[in-house]
Amino acid sequence: DTDVHYRVDGLIADVVVHQRFRNTGKNWLQGEYMLPLPDDAAVYSMTMHIGKRTIVGNIREKQAARRIFSQARNTGRKAALVEAEAGHLFRTAVTNVASGQSVDVELHFWQRVDYRDGSFSLHFPLTYTPRYSMDRDALPQTADSGITGAQGFTDARHESRLKTRIEVTLNAGVPLDTVFSPSHSVVCTQQGGIWNVRLLDDSVIPDRDFILRWHAQPQTVPNVAGFTETVGNAH
Repeated sequence: DTDVHYRVDGLIADVVVHQRFRNTGKNWLQGEYMLPLPDDAAVYSMTMHIGKRTIVGNIREKQAARRIFSQARNTGRKAALVEAEAGHLFRTAVTNVASGQSVDVELHFWQRVDYRDGSFSLHFPLTYTPRYSMDRDALPQTADSGITGAQGFTDARHESRLKTRIEVTLNAGVPLDTVFSPSHSVVCTQQGGIWNVRLLDDSVIPDRDFILRWHAQPQTVPNVAGFTETVGNAH
């Protein structure tokens, strides 16, 4: 399952995506998941939680990252790898997951808010279409593909459906007239200048993309928004 939390400040969104894997079988397994991200997403952090352990990921050149992941897999250590598959499609792999064990992968990225014709909007893709790719048998013998499994698609008739939860904390910086989603039923509440948006249902089946839009209150003069952040002793 997947949890998505947006923190929006003006025209920038800081996004946290949690992906949960659980090995319900009797054997050690490698879990893989295809995750579409917004076209302009800039991934800057990844952590992996296994029980009480937290493993912080590093951003590496792709081939180097694959070698590290392969070495960890071959020596029986737990590891996760997130890499861009094609365009905005990202692939996550978690290796050496023991029977009955749960793994939580936490991905952080920045995304720009779209503004056009007086409307602000966010788009988070929840679906993707299968893509044709090179046969892995055609790869050179020395190549380590890092994530070895072929693309697979869940048969909804036999597998439990994945669920997605989405929350948005919206600090637009200006008074808003409307906040709504044309794609999903949402609940919007306001506390001061902050809007909190959540799905009407606790979770949804990821069968269509999530879109959120908001409009500023009409003004007769130009409006200015300013944002500040305090990190440690820096402001």
